[in-house]
Amino acid sequence: MRLQGKVALVTGAGSGIGAAIARKFAEEGASVHVTGLHVENTRQVTMELRDAGYDAVGRVLDVSDSRAVAATISATVTEFGKLDILVANAALAGMSAYIGSLLDVTDEQWKRIIDVNLSGSFYCAREAARVMIPNKSGSIIMIGSVNGFVPESDVTAYAASKGGLITLMKSLARDLGPHGIRVNGIAPGGTDTENILVAIRELGLTEEQLLSRIPLGRRAQPEEMASVAIFLASDEASFVNGHMIVADGGQLCT
Repeated sequence: MRLQGKVALVTGAGSGIGAAIARKFAEEGASVHVTGLHVENTRQVTMELRDAGYDAVGRVLDVSDSRAVAATISATVTEFGKLDILVANAALAGMSAYIGSLLDVTDEQWKRIIDVNLSGSFYCAREAARVMIPNKSGSIIMIGSVNGFVPESDVTAYAASKGGLITLMKSLARDLGPHGIRVNGIAPGGTDTENILVAIRELGLTEEQLLSRIPLGRRAQPEEMASVAIFLASDEASFVNGHMIVADGGQLCT
């Protein structure tokens, strides 16, 4: 029960890594505000937690809407009395990231990915900080990607958003550290989420092609990323600040 008594807000928690984080946070004792873009997915995860006896509420949220983000943070405090942990996980990924070569990328495609993946994380961190600073404590976790370090082809906006997220995380770690707030991130490698599995099928990639790039010889499960998030959110990481932890099975070593 490493998060006993803590209150956490997880964005993009209707599926994949976000849903796994919400579940593990609840299992570790946290009260969880589940937020996501899609009504049914968000409701399903929220009810799953509540049916299991955990303290959870759900809300639809488009993180690219700064006013909606502010209202959601306010709702968290109204419901639970405080906010200890923010996980900025919401992102356009999978096939939404593969928008083609540079000359084919439209202004609208570029803006939407940056608005959600980078600006959305900024909005969430800014509003969480307003609540955390008076309490002189808090943990903000940003979900990045190995593409923020080494981009693939045809993911120009996605890679730029995740690269920017690394610097945003470090900047916030400097600015918020004096207030007792730690800011860190996780950069997942290939993970078995529905978005990624769809992308693999659509792009016609083979298991051999994919796994040859990962020294551990397999993709991660979402729960493995959630375990890293538990560490960063807990007191076990009390002196960890400003780091993007790469969890990629060794992919960036190849």
